[in-house]
Amino acid sequence: MIRLVALLVALLAPAVGADEPVAAQAAVARLGLDLESAAEMSIRSEELELLRADDGQERVVFRDGVRAVQGSLEITCDWLEAVYPAAGDGSDPGSGGPERITARGSVRIRQQGVELECAEAIFDRATQRAVCRGGTRQARLRRPGGVVTGREIEFDGRTALFKVRGSASVTIAPRPDAVSAGQP
Repeated sequence: MIRLVALLVALLAPAVGADEPVAAQAAVARLGLDLESAAEMSIRSEELELLRADDGQERVVFRDGVRAVQGSLEITCDWLEAVYPAAGDGSDPGSGGPERITARGSVRIRQQGVELECAEAIFDRATQRAVCRGGTRQARLRRPGGVVTGREIEFDGRTALFKVRGSASVTIAPRPDAVSAGQP
């Protein structure tokens, strides 16, 4: 159960060094997301499966109508998998967090006016990298003031790199104060 609670914490709060969390959180906040790792989290789905491989690696798979909520952050999708390292592989056993999270099928990540939509989202804790792939449609990041679309949207939490690949498009809405300032 502790691992389930850690699932979304690791999703947007990557494991960073003691001197890096402020910069990484500031970069995520610039996209319009607010990390609320201390908030209570719940995950609901029609089906939950816990699998342990022969090598000790564990997978938690949620299927059908997956909805995860932590504070104001909400993730919905058709299928979500969290992969945990095998004990004794050198990882921190007390961290409780998965090494990789994959969400598929109508993935939507929402928080306070920001929405990310894609067919598949992969969050890698070790590299602190998140990739949202559009599949047959473009991946789309909507936030107040604009929309970014592309085949793939990537965010690197270590370097605060934001990259869009494949037919990248940006639409910027005028600020309300700029529109009213231009009126006679």
